[in-house]
Parts: sequence; C-alpha cells; structure tokens
Amino acid sequence: MYLTLVISVFALIVLTTFALHKLLMDSRINYLENKLEDLRKEKFSLELQAKNTEKEYLNLMDNLSLGSLNKSLNINSSNNNKK
Repeated sequence: MYLTLVISVFALIVLTTFALHKLLMDSRINYLENKLEDLRKEKFSLELQAKNTEKEYLNLMDNLSLGSLNKSLNINSSNNNKK
C-alpha cells in the first residue's frame, strides 16, 4: 500500500512538471514569435529607409554633377565669348 502511494505521488509530480514545462514553453514560443514579427517589421522599415536614402543620395549626386557640368559649360561659353 505504501509503495503504491509513493509511485502515485511520483507519477503525479512528473506529470505536473511536464505540464508546467509545456505551458512555459508555449508561452515562450508565443513571445518569441511576436518578437520575431516585430523584428521583421522593423527590418522591412529599415530596408525602405535605406532605399530612400540611396535614392536621395543618387539624386543629390546627379544634381551636383549637373551643377558642375553647367558651371563648366558657362565658363567655357564665357571664355569663347571673350575671344
């Protein structure tokens, strides 16, 4: 009788431990999935920001090169007019 009681209590402790572990891991998995989704959204936002920055940089470089081209053309045309 005493042996059966000890085995029953041990089985109950083991099953309770597994149940609590499952609940804890499910909660952790949900937390990590939510965090992963937030990180994916942040990554997408940063990628868009990087693309916009690249476009702005290229536009700025185009404007600068056009400006220097216009200046050189103005200098050349003014030199030709002086001759």
